[in-house]
Amino acid sequence: MSRHKKYLLFIMLAIFILRIPGLYQPILDIDECAFAEFANKILEGYIPYIDVVDNKPPLTYYTIALIFLIFGKNNLPAVHLVTTLMVMATAFLVFVTGKELRGVKTGIISAIIFTALAHTYEPKYISTSGEALINLPLMLSSLIFIKYAELKRASIPAFIIAGLSLGIATLINYKAGILAAVFTLQGLLIRGLLVESPSRIRSLLRELIRLSIIGLCTAAPIAVILVYFYYRGNLPDFLYWGFAYNFRYIETGAQTMPILKTMGRIGYFIFCTLPVWLLSVVYLKKSFLNRSREMLKGNSTAQGYFFLLVWLAFSFYAATLGGRTYGHYFIQLIAPLALFGGLAYDSIAMSGRVSKTFWGFLAILTVLFFISRVDINTTYRLVNYPNWRSDINYRLVGEYIRENSAPDNSIYAWGYATPIYYYSDRRCSARFLISDYISGRVFGTPNDSNIIRTSQDSDAWRDFISDLHENPPLYFIDTSPADHFGYRRFPIKNYTELYDFISAHYRLDRTINKIDIYTRIP
Repeated sequence: MSRHKKYLLFIMLAIFILRIPGLYQPILDIDECAFAEFANKILEGYIPYIDVVDNKPPLTYYTIALIFLIFGKNNLPAVHLVTTLMVMATAFLVFVTGKELRGVKTGIISAIIFTALAHTYEPKYISTSGEALINLPLMLSSLIFIKYAELKRASIPAFIIAGLSLGIATLINYKAGILAAVFTLQGLLIRGLLVESPSRIRSLLRELIRLSIIGLCTAAPIAVILVYFYYRGNLPDFLYWGFAYNFRYIETGAQTMPILKTMGRIGYFIFCTLPVWLLSVVYLKKSFLNRSREMLKGNSTAQGYFFLLVWLAFSFYAATLGGRTYGHYFIQLIAPLALFGGLAYDSIAMSGRVSKTFWGFLAILTVLFFISRVDINTTYRLVNYPNWRSDINYRLVGEYIRENSAPDNSIYAWGYATPIYYYSDRRCSARFLISDYISGRVFGTPNDSNIIRTSQDSDAWRDFISDLHENPPLYFIDTSPADHFGYRRFPIKNYTELYDFISAHYRLDRTINKIDIYTRIP
């Protein structure tokens, strides 16, 4: 076996080991529970964005639903296993891309850096998120774009695959769409206009044809989803909740997130990946002018250099858009950053001490974060994460409900409490899985924040109350007394229609760690 194959096997084994905590801890991040409940409802025939509402693109939920269909409903460890396999495949494509740009050594180094960057941030960084799912199709699309620099008849099927991959990624997470802008800028400006060519018009036309093929194939899966939703009758609801609502989400983030918190999260990510940034900056400073000249002469490695720079810059913008800068947002950055870092490492002559410091820093952080994930809840307790008790309490509530209800009974959990649906394995009786859509809480605000949406969406509230009347849950769980995720600010008594409904049809069954469980009066 060749040396680079041994390295690749080591990389794959390392990724698997680093993600073992996800195979025995079903919930790594609370967002996974919303994805799971949405997927469970899809499998039971509910119509997305009408019968069940969340703001992510449709393929996020359909991907989880497909995994549940294969491995069993509500099986989050299986979701983590599939995510692990996708990260392995992404690392392999990073290797192939680095090899294409400069050689085997660059490919191996890039893949190792990618492995470190994929595991060096907060404990829940390895959870299944839209950003984690899009890296594989984005990497495939980018590899094809780099590899087939010339438009040839044999490469047209590859361009089709590149476009389809980008379209699929965009339907998982809209921020994947930034790669289309990277392709356009690289194709039209760098390859079409700036590169020296006997016929600039011919070069530009070639790039336009290639971009058109990729663009049409990117649009194809999006068009399929739109047509499918049109015939299912949920297209307007998807366009509102699954698309337009995200602009409100970005806007509220920009208005409510303190700038110091945003900068702190960005700084934390940069610190965790600091050696790669430092090496990249040194490489950029030393090589920019030479690479610019080589790029103008049509050098493919130099063109790849600028492609990675643009991709990295656009990905950074996407990760910080709206100011929330949650940890998983930065996952979209790690592929171009690892590749640029691989190019830098293989291009700069470093002393043994610098090289050891580079790998030592990444290795130490990787090991420390792995240890932090062995028992995520204990880690969050030790660092005094404000909501660390929520998972324990939600599990206790969920287990009680599962033991005292039938599988066809439905429940509703008031608050940011989707783990209760997972632990109880009971479906949500209303379309709004997360009460933030109707309570006035702004996503991501601290527990003690005084920021509240005062203007409620009357249509959403009416739909919520209608759902409760048409499908009254066996249990109504009020998490506001426990103040998980700041819900003490949103007690049910503040919502007259809801409070009257609960008072008329429910009685308090029991309280578990300050979470009130109401049961329907026969």
